[in-house]
Amino acid sequence: WRAPSPKMPPGFDIMARPVFGFFGPRQKILGTEVSGDVVAVGISDSRPPVDAFNYNNFDLENRPAAPGETQPVACWVSADAGYLETLGVRLLEGRLLTRDDERAHAPPVIVVDERWAERHSRGERVLGKRMREGGSTEGPCTTVVGVVSEVPYAGVSGETGGTVYAPWTGLVDPFVVVRTRGASD
Repeated sequence: WRAPSPKMPPGFDIMARPVFGFFGPRQKILGTEVSGDVVAVGISDSRPPVDAFNYNNFDLENRPAAPGETQPVACWVSADAGYLETLGVRLLEGRLLTRDDERAHAPPVIVVDERWAERHSRGERVLGKRMREGGSTEGPCTTVVGVVSEVPYAGVSGETGGTVYAPWTGLVDPFVVVRTRGASD
């Protein structure tokens, strides 16, 4: 692992808030409690700066791909309500994912990063924008409820086209991220 380049910050404060990630079975993770020097815990199917395992295509409801045109693609991270807070990602607009978003029949919502917002907003506000994901042109729409600072998932100089954070589904064994107290805490 190398420190991020000055051109592309990691999206979170790596010096003041140590973050550790490891892989483990879901049943052990769900019982994790925050105590002692642990400040926050989150789970996800991806880890910055280079572990993005899911890229998904989508169609914006107000700007679908034209016939024969390829749909846009973005890094798609499934994360629980604690993940973005644990990384120290900044909320720029709207809200973060919540535990209620993870419920089976919750309305489909996502949080996007600022690169995704810039790329797909055309100067319009992205909160409330709706899309259909995974190549679907019918069915329920997913709504953007928040915008966060950018975190690299394709290396510190790699291009992802922006990142989408979707509520944790529990379909894969997760990575756990843990933030501990730093020297300045």
